[in-house]
Amino acid sequence: MNRVALAGLLLTAYAGTLHAGTVLDIVNRDLANKSESPARTYAQAGKMRIDAGGPQDSFAIFRDETLYTFDPKKKTYVAMDRATIKQLAEQLNPALKMLQEQMANMSPEQRAQMERMLGTKLPGAKAPVEEVRKTTRTATAAGHSCTYSEILQDGVMQAEACVVPAANLAGSQELYDAALKVSALLRDMVNSLDLPLLQQMADRQLENFDKLGGIPVVTRTFEDGQPVHEATVKAIRNETLPDSLFEVPAGYKRQDMPSMAAPAR
Repeated sequence: MNRVALAGLLLTAYAGTLHAGTVLDIVNRDLANKSESPARTYAQAGKMRIDAGGPQDSFAIFRDETLYTFDPKKKTYVAMDRATIKQLAEQLNPALKMLQEQMANMSPEQRAQMERMLGTKLPGAKAPVEEVRKTTRTATAAGHSCTYSEILQDGVMQAEACVVPAANLAGSQELYDAALKVSALLRDMVNSLDLPLLQQMADRQLENFDKLGGIPVVTRTFEDGQPVHEATVKAIRNETLPDSLFEVPAGYKRQDMPSMAAPAR
């Protein structure tokens, strides 16, 4: 999942009180390239839509236990439901088994390079020590006061989040309800794949988020001790949304997921 989608799910992990739809505006900043792009998340009645950037940027819709991802430039979309996940897993698992066998034979240098790319330890290595450390630093985002927590791995900063108590951020109930459904679908996908590394990464992210004790309104990720990406909530509001917002737009053609058979050994 990309950072916009991940930020949208993290920001909705706790519930407030709401009966209409919710609109969440986020600004994503690439701190290395000094660029930024907006993202907007809509949620209502268990449905969710995430728009990343402008009209030609990708977007995603979740409804009826199906996740749709859209390519506006090609006017195509891919639909993923549990039947698709099962089919994909049956194709991928033989290749993933081979990949794990290859990783077991990597040199220490190759493992270190792969771990840097993945941002986590490969299976068989000593598990990193992770810590969520609360601080007294504060900030304000979307009109809400928040307090920073730091996420460290083997003592090295990986991320920080400025957190608002769930009860203080109105409008999260619709987002929370939809996020639960999306998370369940994604968890089924992760659990169906024969890749413990991916399962460990997903479990660790959820465990760390639970320790934050609130909703992040500012998140930053770090590489080599330097912040490289930032996501900030700019606004959250209640609004009754048209159901058409969560439907496949006219003119888009469904694209089948590519076949992924394991290569010959």
